[in-house]
Amino acid sequence: MQQYVPLAHPAADPLAQPKTLNDNDDWTWPTVPSMDPNEPIRPGLYGNPSGRPYRLWCLHAKELDGFLQWMTDRDYTLTAVWQTHAHLDHVAGLGLLAGSTSTAMDVPIYLHEKERTIYNSFDDRCREFGFHVEGGAAAAAALPKDTELTYLNDDSQQLSLGNLTFDIVHTPGHSPGHLGFLCDGMFFGGDFIMKGSIGRTDFPTSNDADMQKSLQRFVQTIPEDTLIFPGHGPPTSLKEEKEINPFLR
Repeated sequence: MQQYVPLAHPAADPLAQPKTLNDNDDWTWPTVPSMDPNEPIRPGLYGNPSGRPYRLWCLHAKELDGFLQWMTDRDYTLTAVWQTHAHLDHVAGLGLLAGSTSTAMDVPIYLHEKERTIYNSFDDRCREFGFHVEGGAAAAAALPKDTELTYLNDDSQQLSLGNLTFDIVHTPGHSPGHLGFLCDGMFFGGDFIMKGSIGRTDFPTSNDADMQKSLQRFVQTIPEDTLIFPGHGPPTSLKEEKEINPFLR
């Protein structure tokens, strides 16, 4: 079952509630992906149907094709992919996207330039952690070349999507060029702040000191009522995290 999540809080916009793409058109939040090394990586992609940005969680190549057809049937257009960072569980879907349709390959993929080395280590990291990407080596080989990506840097401030403008929030720590995207009280933060936790900082390219600075800056500058949509787990809010998250106290 394929699922997508609009980048909007369901309480604020009932029509933007997350829903599954099946014949019954049921409404639901996406399930948290399994991290079983025997399971294919479940990549995350971003698109912009009908002027409103959406977050797409692609489970398998077949389901990605189904989603693209779903967009075509409704005259929606995939316009951009924004990467919060380049860890293998966040970029694996780029191969599926690039190999799915000729038009999809023209969609710009944004990534911070400090993530380039991590991006290029995709195959090695998959072997290191014992993961396999659905489709095997063919899927891994289909990852766009690093020269085909559009790179952001420390001076990058904003990105536009449809009629919305997102502030780029620099959140290094989990990875050196980690980014989040903030718009209208909604923060899409990848592996920065998750419900009751934060992204790991024990990876070779992580930096705990940078993470602490990012967290402190975020807590001090971002409104408390900001909704947080993390790369893993359910949505939360900065207010709730300041109350329950031990890493924000």
